[in-house]
Amino acid sequence: MKGFIFLLLLAGCTTDEKVVLSCPENATLTNTDECFCDDGFYGELTLSDAEYEGECLSGLEMAVKTGDPTYLSSEQEIIAAAQEELATIITRDEEMLRALYGTETVSYTPTEWSQHIVNVDLTNNFILVQGTDYGYSLAVAGSQGESRYAAFGGNVVARLHNGDETGFAMPFERVLNWILSGDPEQTIDSLSVGVAFLGWDEPDVEAWLSNRDSDWNITVCDNPDEVSDCLNSDLLVLGSNGTVSDLESMSVHLHRRITEGAKILFLHTETWATSDVGTAILAALHTTYGEYGGNYWSNDNASWGTVDEMLAAGGSARELNTMLGHFEASDYWFDWGECTDWVGQTFCHDIAGFRSEFLNGAQTLRNQLSVNDGQNVDVFASEGDRIWKLLVLLGDWYRQNIQYPYSRSDADIMPFMKSYFADHATVYSRAFNPPQADLGSFSANITSQDVDLLSVDVQVDTSARGGFTAIGYSAVPGQTFTIRRTDSSDLPAQVFINTQRTGSTREFDEGQYNRPKYLQSHPVRIVSGDTVRLTSPYGGTLQLSVAASDSDQQIALSLENVSLHPVLGEGGDIETYVNELETTQLPFTEIRNPYVQIHSKVDMMLTSIDDYGGDLDLFFDELHEYMIFDTYNLAGFAGADLSLNDAVMAVCDDFGWDCTSEEIHRLPALQHINIDTYAHCGGGCSGNPYDQAWALHPLGWGETHEIGHNLQRSRLGIYGGRSSEVSNQIFPLHKHWSYYAETGIAMSGDRVDYMGTFDLLQQAQQTADPTASVYDALWSAEGIYDNNAERMAFFMQIVHHSDGLEFLQTGWDIFTLMYLHERLFSSVSDWAAQKDALGFSTYSTMPEIDGNDFMLLSLSFISRIDQRPFFNMWGITYSDQASNQVAEYGFPLAERVFFASDNANGQPYPEPIPVDGVSPWPTE
Repeated sequence: MKGFIFLLLLAGCTTDEKVVLSCPENATLTNTDECFCDDGFYGELTLSDAEYEGECLSGLEMAVKTGDPTYLSSEQEIIAAAQEELATIITRDEEMLRALYGTETVSYTPTEWSQHIVNVDLTNNFILVQGTDYGYSLAVAGSQGESRYAAFGGNVVARLHNGDETGFAMPFERVLNWILSGDPEQTIDSLSVGVAFLGWDEPDVEAWLSNRDSDWNITVCDNPDEVSDCLNSDLLVLGSNGTVSDLESMSVHLHRRITEGAKILFLHTETWATSDVGTAILAALHTTYGEYGGNYWSNDNASWGTVDEMLAAGGSARELNTMLGHFEASDYWFDWGECTDWVGQTFCHDIAGFRSEFLNGAQTLRNQLSVNDGQNVDVFASEGDRIWKLLVLLGDWYRQNIQYPYSRSDADIMPFMKSYFADHATVYSRAFNPPQADLGSFSANITSQDVDLLSVDVQVDTSARGGFTAIGYSAVPGQTFTIRRTDSSDLPAQVFINTQRTGSTREFDEGQYNRPKYLQSHPVRIVSGDTVRLTSPYGGTLQLSVAASDSDQQIALSLENVSLHPVLGEGGDIETYVNELETTQLPFTEIRNPYVQIHSKVDMMLTSIDDYGGDLDLFFDELHEYMIFDTYNLAGFAGADLSLNDAVMAVCDDFGWDCTSEEIHRLPALQHINIDTYAHCGGGCSGNPYDQAWALHPLGWGETHEIGHNLQRSRLGIYGGRSSEVSNQIFPLHKHWSYYAETGIAMSGDRVDYMGTFDLLQQAQQTADPTASVYDALWSAEGIYDNNAERMAFFMQIVHHSDGLEFLQTGWDIFTLMYLHERLFSSVSDWAAQKDALGFSTYSTMPEIDGNDFMLLSLSFISRIDQRPFFNMWGITYSDQASNQVAEYGFPLAERVFFASDNANGQPYPEPIPVDGVSPWPTE
């Protein structure tokens, strides 16, 4: 531990102060009077005048210097010190912005196709443009030494060139002058300009730069891997479009140029999406992107009459100061009546005052700490950054007094607000991080006295698809631990703690703010040979995330001071695992295999096993057979233990399709399941990880429904997002079909509304336009959950109609073949050579095709039946081009019939019913 401090009380210091002596670099303090070097004894610390000059520090200053909150005596002293620091920053920001805008209005409209740019360095940066409607940061400017820069969340230069930002033209000229010369009034007539990563906006930016009266020599770097030519220019105009094969090298070069005084203009050019290139550039400018979706939903813009109006509205430092003022006065109050509900969860982020008085400041702090953790920078071991140190310490102070649960309707809202602030003030790259006293529904209180601390070496298997994987060990609350990367690979990797998503804490639901909000830590980058030191107030399972690569790889890690939670790996001993579940003190367990990783609360996993009467073999057999292999085989993936049946392979051979390529049909990204008290949304929430708030059951509908979300393809759905909650349900339906065939037990026999859908189709036949009538009744509603049971009937009728195809083993094979077909289509490398085999002979170029057209073509081509009558009957429209292609096949027309059933898991009635407007539902 480098530069660790040694504390004594000496004459000349008051009883409330301490004196600081520093151990030399590379030495470690081991007791009250000795330092030890890494390679042995260093020597005693002495107090002779010749060798020592002491400094008397207050408890607050000791906490700031060490990061140890036990030196603190009150929240008020922290708040006062932070306000003093912020006052200096606010004065500087006001001077800069008044100089840049002068008497001009602040008028800037980036549109919804832009990003928010978040400032994470109050010392060097300031918000350049703040939104009028919601207060989002739309642009940030700043300096590091002689380097000056501005970062915009949209391409302001392209918009100026196209006449879309005339109101911002003069302020932008002053900003550009300041970047180049340090003086908003001084223009630079001659310089070199390097342009890179602008993508499709490049011509507009180059034209605007070229049309200036100044003698600017412009170099455009079209090849991202030769961007060093541009980075050596006097002015760097950088976008966020494109990729770089060695992003690390580019970042290092950019950081070097900043130390040399580079002048930089960053323009986000990826609409509302973020990019790796943009993230790397913004990090060098001590900024970052805002939340997912950027400005798409808020569509914030700046429309201020004067710069003073914008200053009065906030800015990072002012927002932090506003937040601290409320904590100082203990006067937070909000009218929660405008909160909204969605999928059983309450949201209050945008009620009047909550964002401006609290959330903007809290999120600024959280974003800064995320950047620090990402680079494994201990803010308390760094020079400067005093404001962040103080705010982290304030979070420490509040965190020790948390007693769940809280409600937003509590008569005294301050404990709620202090707890919520502490959630935002959590940082992991530090030497001291006391455990939170109450972890609520997340975990019982655990200390290093309750578990064994281990030092272990592990090899972690990672996927070429990227994503994260469980390391198999846990962090203990408040216990500092280290992870050293010992492999020689240059594969980018990060480590983080816990897999919970933010919605698993329902802070605004009445009585349900009963755990920390941000249980998952910020990801921390780790490269070969590096050691990261982390401490969590919450503890939790350790995860390793890697970038996508050319092949599966192993990452070697050496862990110290971690604990082992119950883990069952592929081929592991099940009985030993269950014994560990019954005895562990740690709250979470993990099951790992090449397809799915399960991250479950221990008590919920024990419930899962109890539901099987303790039959461990049956539980794990059904987990593998029905929840994993049944699902992956239906989608036609290629991988170990997966296979296609003979009928599917024969169709593939007949078409000349490559249906076994592990490149084209490779496994999806490793699937993760969080099983916890709450899901990210509702009771089950899609994503990777997906969440469920019930104990795992291998035969459960919800488990495979959520995995199905991660496997479904947009081209195998109808009317876009309207079938997003339907097309995935072929997977649980097939699982239960397979289980019914084995056991005769129907698990979801009533999920599909056969009779109601049949009546709908028949009634439509009695109208002037049956296709439009079915569309109106079945598909026109845009809610993803609308008519779910009826829309499911469409997908099941595809199965039933295909049951009669002699070349298939079962009707379900049609979906396997359609999934194979879609992936082959998506992987086409030579359209002219491959289109005929895929059934696209009339398409001269590869089309941008939606689900309606693709499903019509795919289903017709594979079944050898013209499915246009079937699609018409179901109210599904398609393009003329798709219709012409199907006609070109020359297949017989599909019958307008419906297969009735009273059990979606079994076989339908043998005789189909004509959809003619009069034929009745069968009585038997």
